[in-house]
Amino acid sequence: ETGAEWLLSLARSEEGESHRLSTHRWIVMQVSNGGPAARGVLVSAWRSEEDPERRMDYLWGASLTRDTDALEFLLEVVMDSDAPDHERLYAADRLTRLGATSRVAPLLKRACLTITDRDVRPAFERLLWTWYA
Repeated sequence: ETGAEWLLSLARSEEGESHRLSTHRWIVMQVSNGGPAARGVLVSAWRSEEDPERRMDYLWGASLTRDTDALEFLLEVVMDSDAPDHERLYAADRLTRLGATSRVAPLLKRACLTITDRDVRPAFERLLWTWYA
């Protein structure tokens, strides 16, 4: 956890690219490899971050595994009506890849009904049709 926090502080101060990713995203990917405690740091960072790009990096990094913690976090994002609609769409897409269809599908349908962004709502609906039709 301490190492993950140190790496995230480094990620926030670095600019440029590493391995064809933004340096921030590349470091977040390295943090995600640190196990459940490190991914918990990413979840906390997502909750407190205001920068939209960094939030997406944290969301991505925290969901790079198929464990229960990732599933619960993604469900939290999808069901959070205060989260930006594009983040909710991304979390929904990640959930369709993690499985647990019987649990996830009804929640995604319910979440879709609360999406108000005129571009995100049709994309969310298409996602549901693609995966659950």
